[in-house]
Amino acid sequence: QQQQQQQQPTQPSRWQRRTAKRRQRTERLLDFLESRDEDRSRLGSDESSFSTTASPSAAAATTTTATTATSFINHDEPVPALQIPPRYKIHWNAIHPNFDPVHGGNIQGITAQAKERGERKRLQVEAFHYVLSTLLQRTDERNSPDELPSADVTIVDAACGAGNLSIGLSGLLTSQYHPHEEKDDTADHRPRRRIHILAVDVNPRALQSLEQRARRSPVPERRDAVALTALRADLADPRDGPSAIPPRHFVVVTSLHGCGAASDMAMELALERGAPFVICPCCTAKSLTRRGDVDVDVRGGGTGGTGNGNEETYIRAKASFRRSGATSDIVYPRSEWLTKKLSSFSLDGGEDDLHTDNNHHPNGKNFHYSNVLSTEEDNARNYALLAKIADVGLGPQTPTRQREHRRRAKRIVEWDRLRYASERYGYDVRLVRVDGPLHDPMAYGKGDILLGAKRGSAEADVLMRI
Repeated sequence: QQQQQQQQPTQPSRWQRRTAKRRQRTERLLDFLESRDEDRSRLGSDESSFSTTASPSAAAATTTTATTATSFINHDEPVPALQIPPRYKIHWNAIHPNFDPVHGGNIQGITAQAKERGERKRLQVEAFHYVLSTLLQRTDERNSPDELPSADVTIVDAACGAGNLSIGLSGLLTSQYHPHEEKDDTADHRPRRRIHILAVDVNPRALQSLEQRARRSPVPERRDAVALTALRADLADPRDGPSAIPPRHFVVVTSLHGCGAASDMAMELALERGAPFVICPCCTAKSLTRRGDVDVDVRGGGTGGTGNGNEETYIRAKASFRRSGATSDIVYPRSEWLTKKLSSFSLDGGEDDLHTDNNHHPNGKNFHYSNVLSTEEDNARNYALLAKIADVGLGPQTPTRQREHRRRAKRIVEWDRLRYASERYGYDVRLVRVDGPLHDPMAYGKGDILLGAKRGSAEADVLMRI
C-alpha cells in the first residue's frame, strides 16, 4: 500500500496552480502586445514619427517611415545596442578619479557584484557622454552661427541622485570642449557654447553628497569651463526645476535611473520645453504608487508600521516611494497606442493574484478583481502586471524564463513612454540600450536608453542616426 502511494502522481498545490495561471496570463499578455496591429489606425498616432533604426548605416539608408509596431513582431529581436566609436571610449584611469563613478562615486567593493555595478555605471556615463557630445557637435555643424538657439547650453540631469552622471559629464565635457591646449579658432568664427549642468533632485542628502564631491573636483580656471549647479527641486512641481533654466539656453534633459515616475517627470520637463531628451529609466513598478498614498512598511510588517526594522530606514524608504510615485497628471499607460491595445485584451476574471505584498492597487486602493471590470480598471490591472514584470520578472519560475518575461515587458513599457512623446508632442523617438555583456537585457534590466527630439529638428536628425 505504501508503494502504491509513492507511485501515485503528486497533485499540484493551490499555490502551484495559481503560479501556473499567472505565467499563462503573462504569456498571453506579452504575446498579444507584441503582435502586429492588423488595423494601423488603432495605433492612434502618426506612424512616420517613429524611428526603429538599429545602426547609423540603417538610419542613413531609410527614412523614419518605419513603425514601432514592427519592433514588437518578433520578441526574439533585442533592443539595438548603442555603438560607441573607439574615439569616444573613456579611459577612466587617464582622468581625475573624482569624475569616475567607481572612485569618485565610491562604487567600489571586493565582490564580483560590486565590481560589476561600478563597471556598469562607467558604461552608462560613457553612453550619455557619447550621445550628448555628438548631439552638441553635430547640431553646431549643421547650423550657421546665426541659427544657433543660444551660445550657451544647459544639460538638466533630472533625478540626479548623488551626481554620478552630472559630475562625470562636467569633467568629460570640459576635457572635450575646452582642453588645456588652446586651439586656433580663427578658421571658425562660431561662438563657443558654454555648457552648464543643472543637477536636480528632491533628496537633500543626495545633493549634499553631490556638492561635497563637486568641491573635490578640479575646476579649470577658465570662464568657459563646464559649470555644475545643484538644485533641490521636485520634478513634479512645474514651478521648481524649469524656473532655474535660463530662458534662452539650448536645453537637453537627461536622467540616469530616475526611479519609477521620476523618469516620466524628466520626460515631461523636456516635452514642455520642446527639448531633446536622453533618459535611462528604472524601477518601473514604483510608478504604480501614487504620491501621498504610500504606507509601505519595509521593515517587514506590511502597512501601518508594525515591523521590527529600523525607523530611519522605514522613513527613507517611504520618502523614496513618494519621490518615485506618480502624480495625478501622470496616467498609465502613457500612450494611446498601449491604451487601445490593452483595451482590446482581457484576462479571465477571478481571484486577485497580481497585487503586491501590501495589497495596493495601482490607484492606491485595496481590492480584489471582480469578473466584470470597466475598461479603465482593466487597463490599470493589465498595465500593473506589465510594469511589475518589467521591473523584476514574474516568479517563481526558471530564472531564464523570468528574465525573458522581464526583457519583453520592459521593452513594451519603454515604447509606451516613447510613443506618448510622439503622439502628444510630435517627437521623433528611438529606443537603444547600453552596449556590452554587462547590459545584456537577459541579465540586467536597467540599460535601455530613450532618445527623443522635436520632429524635423536638427537634434532629431542626430539622435535618430547616432
